Amino acid sequence: NRIEEALSWVYDRKETGKDGYRLAAFCIHQGTSPEFGHYVTAVRNEDGWLLLNDEYLFSLTDEDAEKLSRSAYISFYEK
Repeated sequence: NRIEEALSWVYDRKETGKDGYRLAAFCIHQGTSPEFGHYVTAVRNEDGWLLLNDEYLFSLTDEDAEKLSRSAYISFYEK
């Protein structure tokens, strides 16, 4: 279906060319339902990826960020 094709396109893209987009940040939900749990954000900076919640900041490897991004609630891309 079209949604699976679109997601496949996003997930299969690695670093972008001059006309492409690159994942810049994403939010994930940690919890058992949309009504219960917590949202955290991962952001790419010049040194790699950071995972932020209300109180803490963690470094992420590119591999960990890629895995987490597959369950993103919302993703942000930059050109």
